[in-house]
Amino acid sequence: LAYCDGVVEIALDQGELLRNERRIPLCELELELKSGHPRILFDVAQRFLQKVPLRLEMRSKAERGYALDNDDPRRWSAAPAVALRPKMTTANAFRVIAWSCLAHLLANERCALDGRDAEGVHQMRIACRRLRSAVSLLKNRLPDRAHELVDELRWFAGEMGPARQWDVFFNETLAPLQKALPGENSLSALAVRGEEARLRGHKRARRAVLSRRYTRMLLDLFAWLEEDFGERAGRPIGAVAKKVLDKRYRKVLNVGSSRYRLGSRDLHELRIEVKKLRYAAGFFRKLYPKQRQARFTSVFKRLQNALGHVQDVVDTPAFLGKLRRSQQIERATGIVMGHHAAVQARALGDLDKLLKELSGLTPYWR
Repeated sequence: LAYCDGVVEIALDQGELLRNERRIPLCELELELKSGHPRILFDVAQRFLQKVPLRLEMRSKAERGYALDNDDPRRWSAAPAVALRPKMTTANAFRVIAWSCLAHLLANERCALDGRDAEGVHQMRIACRRLRSAVSLLKNRLPDRAHELVDELRWFAGEMGPARQWDVFFNETLAPLQKALPGENSLSALAVRGEEARLRGHKRARRAVLSRRYTRMLLDLFAWLEEDFGERAGRPIGAVAKKVLDKRYRKVLNVGSSRYRLGSRDLHELRIEVKKLRYAAGFFRKLYPKQRQARFTSVFKRLQNALGHVQDVVDTPAFLGKLRRSQQIERATGIVMGHHAAVQARALGDLDKLLKELSGLTPYWR
């Protein structure tokens, strides 16, 4: 296909992949760029997507065939390490970070679609947040179109949100309460009603992964990463990273310094800033000696956990309030909120200590 000063080879493969007694159907459209700018390839893919509900497949046919022997769709993947070098341009460093986030997202699709392991949905949301954070960290050096793509990442993470919220509630709140209060029937009633909502959440998450909008978002991101980011992104990432980490560090300390005056909205803002700082530290980890980062990493993680417990108290009434009400559900909600209040009190105490500890550390990137 000759297209916009380029040539794209198109092939359609249909059949089956076989290994021993197992088989899976195959219907694959392959696009290969023969000449021209890479964006041509994604333009052609978008044109096909308008006509046919396509999905991206990152594994080769051989990989899928060999996987039939020991394939486990429940297998999830953690975020891969980002290998940056100090003299890389900001543009190239951002591409490395972004491709790492996209690889993380795609590697967890099958686990999220399978639904038996809650970690698949969780890891896909983390991948979206990491990429949004990377854009936020370097937004002054990236083209304006970045904001449109961040909106799509926010949409996708939102579609996965209810499934994750109910998974966390069951695993971290309801299960411990049922163990501590084995004779409390209202918690059993909440578990039944909550499981219905959890399944609806996972159904919504699967629809999002299988949607054309999700595939379109991925193709847009792939095409965007092939663009010329311009002179603003030409500085060495080593120098930029120091400024980014300094800015995020100061923001956390400034917001956290007034913790006693903070309301729930401000604590949520602090939680977001801590996440951004932690993600930035993760992206730039390879630029600095490992041994100097350990204490910072520990504080970041404990801060994020403490703020997460605080946020649970804010979020829980909203999503439990969507359940069909009954006397037992009301009683169970009261038990949950009492438990959360106790957890929040401990978390706020930890928060003060952790913010003080963080402010006393000498930044390893300076």
